[in-house]
Amino acid sequence: MVACPSCGHNNTEGSKFCENCGAALQEQTAAGNTQQAAASSGENTKANEYLEVTKQASLSFFHYFADVIKHPFSSGKRYGVSNLTNSIITMVLFAVFLGLTVYFGMKNLLKEISSVPLFGDMLSTDELDIEISFVEFAIKPFIFFALFVFIVAVLVFAASKLSKIETNFKSILVRYGSYLIPFLGLVALGFLFALLNINLFTWFTTIGFVGTFFIVPVLVLVSLYRDSRSGLDIVYSSLFVTICTMIVLYIAQRMYLAELIEQMEELMNQFSIF
Repeated sequence: MVACPSCGHNNTEGSKFCENCGAALQEQTAAGNTQQAAASSGENTKANEYLEVTKQASLSFFHYFADVIKHPFSSGKRYGVSNLTNSIITMVLFAVFLGLTVYFGMKNLLKEISSVPLFGDMLSTDELDIEISFVEFAIKPFIFFALFVFIVAVLVFAASKLSKIETNFKSILVRYGSYLIPFLGLVALGFLFALLNINLFTWFTTIGFVGTFFIVPVLVLVSLYRDSRSGLDIVYSSLFVTICTMIVLYIAQRMYLAELIEQMEELMNQFSIF
């Protein structure tokens, strides 16, 4: 609708003259078109800005990944808090790949079971409807692994304080993310193998998992450690992180992983109708 500047009557869109008083509406229409064009231009500009920011972040992470994968330890020591975003992206990707690996691993397990003649006949009928929940076997594992990485980083920070290492939590996150890169590569390969239904995925995923939570924390502490007799020795601070990580993992296993195993058992119980 186009409002008349003289009498205020709402006219049909595209009208050149007011239907009530006959006043010209061309200026009003032109002004409206100008405002619409300006608004559209502003939206396009914002979209282009977001696209450019995403592009720059992707290029930055690519260069970061390529640099660290060549020289993980020296690169991790060199990077500062300016690479905090790249480190966080690394941790998020690690959790994403692990979550998706669990999901596709479960799907592969059901495929292998269905290939057994005894079960294959049963799965070919409509009597058994098995569906792998993406929320249960992908989203929840992602949240669990992301939270677990953060907790271990907190433990590393606590160990650094016991050893009286002068650092801050951001620096811990940067180094943790940097030393995580090689293990992220292993987990990514594990996900790819799980996607292609290649059984080797369990080996790559396991090595990546163990390295992330038991090797990376030690590397972070060693890279930050300076010989000091006033704080806890690096050997004991490393043991502190390892033991605490195992305790947290045990608690998590009793809570979330136990629930995940229960979900798997429920799926397997659907085969016990013979």
